[in-house]
Amino acid sequence: MTTTSEVFDNLGGALMIGGCLALRPLLRPRYARWGATAAEVARPLPGDERVPHPVLVQTLAVTINAPAAAVWPWLAQIGQERGGLYSYELLENLARCRMHNADHIEPAWELQAGDRVRLGPPGYPVHAVVALARNRWLLLAGADIAT
Repeated sequence: MTTTSEVFDNLGGALMIGGCLALRPLLRPRYARWGATAAEVARPLPGDERVPHPVLVQTLAVTINAPAAAVWPWLAQIGQERGGLYSYELLENLARCRMHNADHIEPAWELQAGDRVRLGPPGYPVHAVVALARNRWLLLAGADIAT
């Protein structure tokens, strides 16, 4: 059952998303490197070689005060048929994504290279796990598949 707190959290998230979309043209330089240090923006990252001359470049980062081994199991189970997206579940489900965020680690859900990460039921966007380095990084690419 959805709590009042979850409804207000999702409403706040919807307002932030709307504000970001409306202000994006004005705030583009800030959004192009949200949370990333100058060193992170300058260094090559896994997957950069896939697009040698990009038209648009974004380097987004967040600092999590926890060891990578504690964060990885959560990151490695993202997706609609796994642990969810750990985002605004109510909003995702208003968009009919059928998303349910996990509150525990399920080892069987850990992503491997070649796996698909669904953002909703069939017909919604899907990403493929192109490569990963356990406890370090996960590289996804759009996967144009019919399932």
